Parts: sequence; C-alpha cells; structure tokens
Amino acid sequence: MNIDNYRVFIRVAKIGNLTAAAEQLGYTQSGISHIVSALEQEFGFQLLRRFADAGGGADTANAARGCEQR
Repeated sequence: MNIDNYRVFIRVAKIGNLTAAAEQLGYTQSGISHIVSALEQEFGFQLLRRFADAGGGADTANAARGCEQR
C-alpha cells in the first residue's frame, strides 16, 4: 500500500473526523473513506468506528482491538 494512505489514516485518527481530515489534506470525505476502507481490507480488520450522526466523526477503538487479536 501507498505510504500516503497511512499518513491519511494517521491524520484521521488524530483529528477524529473524516470530513475535517479531508479538508486539511485536500481530499473529499468520500476519498478519505475509500482510503481508510482500503487499509481495512489490507489489514483484515476495522480501523475506525464511524459515527454517521456526528458529522464525519470517527475513532480508533476497533483498531486497537484488531491489533490485539493478531
């Protein structure tokens, strides 16, 4: 996978919001979501828990659980 995709994920994780990360990085929210989904496919577990009613909010609680299972 592309190193830039990892940087995108780190930014989303730090900010906790897909939309805000997209704005800062010059992507669309949909583009950020596709990048994170591709990383989730690569790793085989969910990296972010998304909150549909929170304006693009996300957290990394599931990522930690996925790493523990490996």
